[in-house]
Amino acid sequence: MNGTTFYVGRTFGREFGPLEATTPDGTVCHGTWKRTTLGAGRATFTCSDGVSGRASYTYFHRQSGTATGRGRTKSGDRLRFWAGHRVQEYVLSGAETNHEMIDCVGRALQSLK
Repeated sequence: MNGTTFYVGRTFGREFGPLEATTPDGTVCHGTWKRTTLGAGRATFTCSDGVSGRASYTYFHRQSGTATGRGRTKSGDRLRFWAGHRVQEYVLSGAETNHEMIDCVGRALQSLK
């Protein structure tokens, strides 16, 4: 973790709902999210490897429907979260793109099918 592990997932709903995320190593996370009065999102999650934590979605890319954000696990490790119905389009558009992110998104999308 600490900024090197990517989580890619899905959220459901417009104002609140469940979330699902996965990492390149196959760790699966589940949780809930809600939109705050300021328009940002807050999420809490627990993962299959025992990790749990919180994340804040602070940016929403309208063209791809992708929300991105950062968070921390309960043990203090930093993490980044993003979710959306066309997250692969967002990643390939060049916004924050790197090879690890592209690989993670590809594997995560396959595992979520």
